[in-house]
Amino acid sequence: MIRHWRAAALAFWLAAFAASLAFLPDLGAIVRQRDPNMLPADAETIRAAEALRQIRPERRAKAEAVLVFARNGGLTDADRQWLNGEIEVWRQHADEWGIAYVSADEAVESKDGSVRLLTVGLRESALSAVSRDALKNLRERMQNRPAGTEAYWTGDAPIFIDLQDSAEAGLHRTEALTVALVIVILLIVFRSPVAPLVPLATIGLAFVISRGLVGLAAERWDLPVSNYTQSFLVAVLFGAGTDYCILLMHRFREELSRGRDVGDAVRATLRSVGKTVVFAALTVLIAFSLIGFSQFGLYRSAVGVSIGMAVALTAVLTFAPAVMALLGRRLFWPVRVETGRGHRESRFWDRLGALAVRRPAVVLIVALAVTLPFASTYRDQRSFDQLSEIDPSFESVQGFQKIEQAFGSGEIFPVTAVVRVPQSLRSPEGIAAVERVSAAVAQADHVVKVRSASRPAGVRIEELSAENRLDAVRRGVDEMAARMQEQQPKVGELAGAIGRMSTETRRASDGLAAAADGLGRLRGGAEQLGQSAAALGSSFDALLKSHPELANDPRVPALSQGLRQIGEGARSLANGIGEAQTGVRSAADGLGRLADGQRQAADGAAQLENGLKETVDALKRVSSALADVRAEGWNIPPEAWNRPELQKAFDVYLSPDGTIARFDLVLDVDPYSKEAMRLVDDLRRRVAESVRSAGLRDAEVTLAGIAAQNAELDDVTREDFRRTGAWVLFGIAAVLALMLRSAAAPVYILLSLGLNYLVTAGLLERIFVDVRGEPGLSWAAPFFVFLALTALSVDYGIFLLARLKEEQAAAASGVGDTGAEAVEPIRRAMAKTGGVITSAAVILAGTFSAFLPSGVVPLMQIGSGIVVGLALYTFVFLGFAVPALIRLQTRR
Repeated sequence: MIRHWRAAALAFWLAAFAASLAFLPDLGAIVRQRDPNMLPADAETIRAAEALRQIRPERRAKAEAVLVFARNGGLTDADRQWLNGEIEVWRQHADEWGIAYVSADEAVESKDGSVRLLTVGLRESALSAVSRDALKNLRERMQNRPAGTEAYWTGDAPIFIDLQDSAEAGLHRTEALTVALVIVILLIVFRSPVAPLVPLATIGLAFVISRGLVGLAAERWDLPVSNYTQSFLVAVLFGAGTDYCILLMHRFREELSRGRDVGDAVRATLRSVGKTVVFAALTVLIAFSLIGFSQFGLYRSAVGVSIGMAVALTAVLTFAPAVMALLGRRLFWPVRVETGRGHRESRFWDRLGALAVRRPAVVLIVALAVTLPFASTYRDQRSFDQLSEIDPSFESVQGFQKIEQAFGSGEIFPVTAVVRVPQSLRSPEGIAAVERVSAAVAQADHVVKVRSASRPAGVRIEELSAENRLDAVRRGVDEMAARMQEQQPKVGELAGAIGRMSTETRRASDGLAAAADGLGRLRGGAEQLGQSAAALGSSFDALLKSHPELANDPRVPALSQGLRQIGEGARSLANGIGEAQTGVRSAADGLGRLADGQRQAADGAAQLENGLKETVDALKRVSSALADVRAEGWNIPPEAWNRPELQKAFDVYLSPDGTIARFDLVLDVDPYSKEAMRLVDDLRRRVAESVRSAGLRDAEVTLAGIAAQNAELDDVTREDFRRTGAWVLFGIAAVLALMLRSAAAPVYILLSLGLNYLVTAGLLERIFVDVRGEPGLSWAAPFFVFLALTALSVDYGIFLLARLKEEQAAAASGVGDTGAEAVEPIRRAMAKTGGVITSAAVILAGTFSAFLPSGVVPLMQIGSGIVVGLALYTFVFLGFAVPALIRLQTRR
């Protein structure tokens, strides 16, 4: 029966291996095209990026590459002309190469003219084959650049591609080194060239099939995958899977040494340790499955390991026993398995067990005294600097460094604030509001400049600013005041001249009035003379009548005639004088009125002089007040609204309907630094407050950019760590409780696992932060170290506790090994499983140590953490703390 089962198992696995190679997708090819971060779809930076795409919908770019074109000493006109010609070639091949746009008209040049930046948008995601080919073509074109110039491609697409390529190259080194280390360790453990074939063949088949199944799940059901998926598949399957094979093979050799035939030995092995293998694998499988509760896609990409563990467990329980049954005792060649001589117990672990049994309290106190200081110093310092994770020789890193030197790193990776409002901002009032927001945010700490629709170059357009218009008004007021002040003395002189003229006219009027009075008196005299002459004539006529004889004297008539003429002449003179008097009187009155008018004119001129003085003083006060006014926003005349440069800025920073505005906040700190991440919340708050102050109601403010994405990544991953970590611990506790039928044992294991992680993390910080000078542990390292240590270290606890349970049952029944004491099952369990645990830990540590030469900083830190953590857990916690706790508990 065992023979038929063996043949069926071998045939099944070989067929599955062939089918996987023939029909299942290549996981590596899928990973190369997946988003490396995979934040949740409702993440702020994801929503902001979607809104930004609506600003320039015609571009349709999913990734960008930035060309750094430079020449020491300054670019020449010939350099710029050559680059412009290249840009035209790129545009001609845009559809063929997968280029969405080339922003030549938005190119930025350093102040010294030595570096020029321009952005090329790519139609597909950064890691897609199309984007890779596009960058390849662009790089080839730049090989023909003018002598003496330099060209680098950086930005999100080149950086992500370099990260991916670096990780993939590290993965290939890890795979080869892992297999080599497993072979060497197995040769040392079993001292047989045949024995290593069982775990290698078993896990090799499981690994190939698992890669195909995970790739299928990613392709069909969008299972998140990443480089971590591949790295952990290699390490976990070859580490834990080999451990399970070692456990089976050790027990198989033990059963053979008891005189069983091969078939019985295989069955006894599966009955005795098969359950242990199942529960050990279940902890790993469940732990990696529970990562599915994470929000962050990169964490969830490790779920694929659970698929691999399920395949590996099945292969360990079916294919490995079939090979063991096929080879029998030849499995351990050239070592002979003799009846009655099983594998030797570990004297080292026997001594550890004896110490824990005799002095459990002291052992526990010492173990805690050694480990707690390291755990208490753990600061959870994490780094999000992806560039530091890449070899500095990569082009994208060199290009970024060139930009830092010429512009500052914030120039290429600003924090981008996206403001969505109900109303359109494509109006003079809307742009004025944009300028008020830009001016307010530009005052924030560490903000060098703000690029926006009102500030496309990062500085205010002075000629259209409200302050500039206010300055023009102030200058006009000052000019008017100066002119009025200049005329003020002339008005005073005019008032004085008119006043003097009025005085002279008044004098002339008074003289004419006196003359009129004289003429009146003269007229009265003439009238009296006429009356006297008339009276005299009448008297003379009466005399002639009474003395007619006088008429004969010729002198008498002549005298009478003379008197009449005198009377008539006097009357005529009186009439003439009366008319003259009337004319003179009229002239005097006219001059009087003229004098009054002149006086009024003089008074008016004096008032005008005083009014000018008051007006000049008022204008000076207005000018002073205007100088104290701080105007914000724009004042756009209608004739300037349609200027091409303004409309171009609007198209770059406003959506076509004007409801989405973009603000690029250029910082004076490295966008990958922790300081930049700490600024994100303050910048978001400052933008929101500025938007409200600008009168934009019901606005939604979101942030994008490296610093904003890293800050959000920090929040999401920390929350995922807490939530997922709790689920993983709960799942492991459930498996332990189900297996051991004990409430206390799972507590011991979980406490030891938790403390082991804290100690390991503290040591990692000492190594990489304090010694190597890194800014912190790579943000993903603590999570994956916790996950791997927790899920894999617990296997060794299961190995020990399963054997302990077996020894306790044997001691209770009195059928244990000769000399075994019922009070010492702990010591016996440690002596019998210690060698297996050590071998398994060395193999698992060996597989993860293959991460160290990968050259990928996160993998190096994860590998170091797991190697250190496995050593601590194996020899400190399982060797001292856990046995001491169990012994203390059994004393009650």
